[in-house]
Amino acid sequence: GVKHAAQLVDTYLAFLNKPEHLHAQFDGARRDAAERGRHIRTGIAAWVIVRETEEEAHAHLRWLLEETGPQWLRQQVDVDVKRTLGPDASLAELRSDDPQMQRRIDALNAGRAPELADPQIGPHVFTGPTPPSALEVLGRGRGSYIVGNPQQVAQVLKDLQAEFGTEAFILQAYPLKEEAE
Repeated sequence: GVKHAAQLVDTYLAFLNKPEHLHAQFDGARRDAAERGRHIRTGIAAWVIVRETEEEAHAHLRWLLEETGPQWLRQQVDVDVKRTLGPDASLAELRSDDPQMQRRIDALNAGRAPELADPQIGPHVFTGPTPPSALEVLGRGRGSYIVGNPQQVAQVLKDLQAEFGTEAFILQAYPLKEEAE
């Protein structure tokens, strides 16, 4: 965990998540490193969807959710729930105190993809299907996207640097061609 990372790594990497989660992770990593007489840098891993306009970026996220399909999303989220909470846990019985997350859970249990506003966890930050997570329902931040036009995505990265002192980003995308242009 974090204590082990504080002993070994130079950069503590976290998945993009809600600010309160990131503050807790980074503060813990920095504290644990300082207790060992070390300085640790922080980094954020995120997926990006960058298009010429915000509308095109949102349309691509919606396409990803629909193309992935609610049945596959539900199956993969259920696997993630069992892996995290134990073999007797299931998406069908999962409840969240977070109304937005509960709407995601309800949509998947009803056999549909969530509305675009439901996976939004911050300005231009959404949860969506990625290899580490089909759709975030457990609050761990895996599978978070920065979504928008080039200026909006760049501003989110600058804001993350300013708020968290983040020194590194690992940005991923598919298809990568549009994001790399």
